[in-house]
Formats: sequence, C-alpha cells, structure tokens
Amino acid sequence: MTQNVFSIQAKLQSGFAFHQEGRLREAEGLYQEVLRSDKRNVDALHLIGVIYHQTGRHEEAVDFISRAIKLNPGAAIAYYNRGNALKALGRNEEAVANFSKAVALNPQYVDAYNNRGTTLNDLHRFREALESLDKAVALKPEFAEAYNNRGISLRALGRPGEAVASYNKAISLQPRNAEAHNNRALALGDLQRFDEALAGYDKVLEIQPRHAEAHNNCGNVFMALARLEEALASYDRAIDLKPDYFEAYSNQGNVLHALKRGGEALASYDKAIEINPHYAKVHNNRGNTLRLPLHLEESLASFDRAIALNPNFAEAFANRGKVLASLRRFDEALASFDRAIELNPDFAGAHFNKAQFHLLFADFSAGWSLYEWRKSIEVPAGNRSYSSPLLTALDDAQGKTVLVHWEQGLGDTIQFCRYAGLLADRAAKVLFAPQPALKPLMQSLDARVELVDADDPPAGFDCHVPLLSLPGFFETRLETIPAKTAYLSADPGLIAAWQERLAGAGLKIGICWQGNANNSEDSFRSFPASLLAPLAGIENVRLINLQTGSGAGQLQKLPGEVAILTFAEDDFAPFAHTAAMIANLDLVITADTSIAHLAGALGVPTWVALGYVPEWRWMLDRPDSPWYPSMRLFRQNTNRDWNGVFDDIRAALLEWVGGKSI
Repeated sequence: MTQNVFSIQAKLQSGFAFHQEGRLREAEGLYQEVLRSDKRNVDALHLIGVIYHQTGRHEEAVDFISRAIKLNPGAAIAYYNRGNALKALGRNEEAVANFSKAVALNPQYVDAYNNRGTTLNDLHRFREALESLDKAVALKPEFAEAYNNRGISLRALGRPGEAVASYNKAISLQPRNAEAHNNRALALGDLQRFDEALAGYDKVLEIQPRHAEAHNNCGNVFMALARLEEALASYDRAIDLKPDYFEAYSNQGNVLHALKRGGEALASYDKAIEINPHYAKVHNNRGNTLRLPLHLEESLASFDRAIALNPNFAEAFANRGKVLASLRRFDEALASFDRAIELNPDFAGAHFNKAQFHLLFADFSAGWSLYEWRKSIEVPAGNRSYSSPLLTALDDAQGKTVLVHWEQGLGDTIQFCRYAGLLADRAAKVLFAPQPALKPLMQSLDARVELVDADDPPAGFDCHVPLLSLPGFFETRLETIPAKTAYLSADPGLIAAWQERLAGAGLKIGICWQGNANNSEDSFRSFPASLLAPLAGIENVRLINLQTGSGAGQLQKLPGEVAILTFAEDDFAPFAHTAAMIANLDLVITADTSIAHLAGALGVPTWVALGYVPEWRWMLDRPDSPWYPSMRLFRQNTNRDWNGVFDDIRAALLEWVGGKSI
C-alpha cells in the first residue's frame, strides 16, 4: 500500500512537471494512470480538468473539476479553475459564483478577484466588477492586467478620466501592453482628446502592426473628427487583417453612409449581417441608410430586426419612430418614441424627436417644452457656451441685456428672428447674433435689436439664449404666432438694382427645388427641377432661378426650350441680394428651403411644395402656414408623389395668372 501511494505521488509529480513545461499530452497520460489506480484522486481529477480547459474541451473540464470539488469542497484553486472553464463556455453567472467561492475560501486570491472582475464586466455589472478589481490591485499593486481590466469597468461606468489613469498604471508596469494602449486610446476618445487617442493607436500598431481592433478604433476617431476618407482607410485595413470583423464592416458602412455612398454602405452592412446576423447595431445602422432614399418599409424592417435582437435598444426605437411618422403611422411612432425614452430617460434625441412630433400636430404646449432637449444633443448646430448664464425664463429677461444667438439652419434664423423683436419688449437691451451670411439682411429687423457677432459678442451682456428657445418662452400657440405680413425687408438700393436687371414682360416667378444637400433629411423635401419645366410653358410666366449650390446643375439637363432666367450665382447668392431679387418677384415656388422662409418673411407670395410628412413647422394637411400669411402649401397625397404636387401647382398657377399653356 505504501509503495502504491509513493507510485501515485511520483506520477502526479512527474505529470505536473510535464504540465508546467506545456507537455500536456504526457501530463494527461500520467494523471489518467493515477486515476486508474485511484479513481477518487482529487489532484488528478482537478489537473485533468485544467488540461481540458487549456485544450478547449471546456465541458469536460467542468465535469472533471466538479468531481474534484465534490470530493474536496474546500480547495479555492478548483473553484477558480472551474470558473475559468465556465467563463470560456459563456456561462458567466456560474463563473462569477465560482470565483466568488474561491475568494471566500482564500481572501488573498488575487487572480480570482481579477477574473471575477473581468467576468462581471462581460455581464455589464460594472460596479461589482470595479470592486473586485480594486481588491485585486490592492493585494497586488504591480498587477498590470487588473489595472487594464479596472479601466474597462471605469470607462463603462462613464468615468473615462479615471479609466485613463488606470490604463496609465497598467502601461507603466507593462510598457508594451498593446491591449492597455488600445483601451487607453478608447478612453481618450471618450474625452474627445482625439490627437492623444490617435497617438495611442499609433503606439498599439508599433507594438503589434496587425492589430485589427486598433485600426478599427482609429477609424472611429477619424469619424469623430469628420476625416471620413481616413476613417474609411482604417476600416478597410481592419477588415484586411480580420476578414470576419463584423464590427469593422458595420463601421465601414457608417462612413460610406456619411460619404453619401448609400449602395456601398448597404453592402457593408449586409456583409456584417452575413458574418453575425445577431448584431443588433448593424441592423439599426442599415435602417438609417435605407430611410434616407425613402425605402421606408425596408428601413422599418431593419429597425424591427434590431429591436427583436435587443429589446432594450433605445436608439432603434427612436429611429423606428421616425420611419413610422414618415409613413403616417403616428400612434405607433409616438409609442416608439415613448419606449425609447422609457429605456433611456436621458436620451436627448428621442425627446427631441417627440418634440417635433408634437409640434407637427400644433401641440405647442408639449412641443416647445420638449424642444429644449435639443440643447443636450451632442453637437447641435450653432451650439456655443458663454460665461454669462443661460436665460431659462422670460421673466428673467426683465431689466437685462440679453444675447440671442443663432442655432440650426439659415431658414430657422429667418423664421424665428421675429422673436428677438418681441424680446425687446421685455428686456432692457437685446443683442442678436445671426449667421454672418444673414447679418446684412437682419439690418431690417426691429431697430431696438443690436446685431453682433455670435463668436465675438461685446462684453457686458447679462445672459444669453439660443434663438429657438424663444417661442417656448413666449408660450406661443397656434393662435398667437407673431405673423404680421412682413417682418424683414430688402435693401432699397439693391431692390432698385434688381428691378432693372429683371425688367421685362410677364409675371416673374422665382423657383428653387433643393435645400442643403449636406442635410441628411434633404431627400424628404427636395424635388427634381424637371418638375418645374411645365410651368415655363404657361403664357405670361417668366421663371427665374433662385437655386444655388449643387442643385443648380440640374438646369443643364432640362430641354432647351425650357426658358429659365439664370444669373451668375455670385450675383445673387448673398442673402441681401437674394432678398432684393425676391422683393421684385410676383411669386416664389420652392421646396422647403431657406428661400421659402426668406420669401415668407418678406411678405412675397410663396408656394411651397411639401413631402408626405413635412418638417414640423409646416404641420399637417392645411393649405396655408400660420407663420407666413403670404404662403400657400402644396402637399404630397402619397409618399414620394411629386407629380401630383406639381399637377396641383400648375393648375393653381394657370388659375392665378388667368393664363393658358403656350
């Protein structure tokens, strides 16, 4: 018996020596010999389980280690190793329980604290993970891996500055730890320290040139910096290195979408889905790309799929709501926005979508309040900070000098600048900062309003307010919209100059068909210039081009017999000149663009062609605009039916001019 015990111990020791040398087959053979002699040998059962885990046979590993634990439930190391095998099987809750048992049996078990922390990170239980990892580094201050894992917890908890500090500690201990450098760069990106983030990825690639994730993450930084071509090159390189990298395909799709290469973007998304059909995020991204060329049913199906995969995907619910609204499925749209907000009460974009929904229905009481959420959207146009406080209520303007500054687009400033004059009735002094392009035009606004530069205003104002907060402050309702016939006017000298240039017989009708091509929503509101061609065939009508930018090129594709008077863009593109030109016209026919707002603000008769579900300010179904008394609205009766709109416009124009076709 004694000789047999010595033989078993010798085989265990020899097997363990082989195990440490990485000679796993020889080690397993000796452990199995031990079990043939002693089938209840705890060490052999445990160590065979460890080898099975090391060689990817995780189910068998769990079985053997469990048999060892049943025989000796007090061995912390067995729980630790069973936890590792369970984690490899994706059975993370069970893994956490085993790591917890290991540290309960051995409170100094540093590796168990670390692995418990990483598994809790995988379970998104980041606070518990941080506690476990804090314990690991307290017990072993030189534990680089634990500092790296701790940084992951901190970043997930929205504490990127502390995460950077933890990654710095990991790197100080292991200067060539590519993973820590990569994670540190991610946290620097969260802090918008983009130059440092890019330098961090350069360091990763110096250590490990074929690090696909670093190339992908570098692409994300380039995206944040709007360096789209560089982002695309980074994603391409990530995919070259890792052809099954579905996240990189998804990101490649995002940058192609931003580059307006929608077909290629869809191909990238489809490739990501082919690799991983359960990746909810790519279905959401695909839905966004399909929405913009108005493939609304397909877009909706993509958002539905994203939500089926991740029922708590707030962003997908918000995007789904926008598509449902575009399909006039309004009750479902509102429910989708509400669900997004329920899932993420601080989701500014969803609140903003809901605000526009209420404003579309002229529910101004709810709409203006929710519209304030736009201030929390990541980078709203014209958003800026000042040392003076933000004006939050109209009563607080009494006796104060208030700076009103532009936000969003040119059309928004033209529509809502009227409120700067109303504010002058309440405040001691109003400074108004429009976009520089509009400043000459705004000279005609209320004389009590002083025009200033938004980026360099004079010192001494008491508070500031973004322009589109003012309708809510004044509790504007449908019946109280400040809509006198005209609240802006063109320069008299420029009007006279344009009167001479436009001289000639016939009714002068300005035309504009496309808004800002860089606006992602432009496909919903712009129409082809060719639809205007039949209007040129009406007797006593002269069409005059007001279109600038890329859309102006469509004129070259019209038949030669279509007469449209066109001037050099430099002659009329400045808004002061455009206003003077419009002031000489009998009518303006336009898409939903800044031209519509300018003509309406000048009191010139204006006809606006609108999509099936237009931008909120035009509301629904009504043929007029309470914002502009001189305006008439022509609406699509079905989605994308611009032909019907222009049949109505042509009939109305024939009636208006009392004319006939030539």
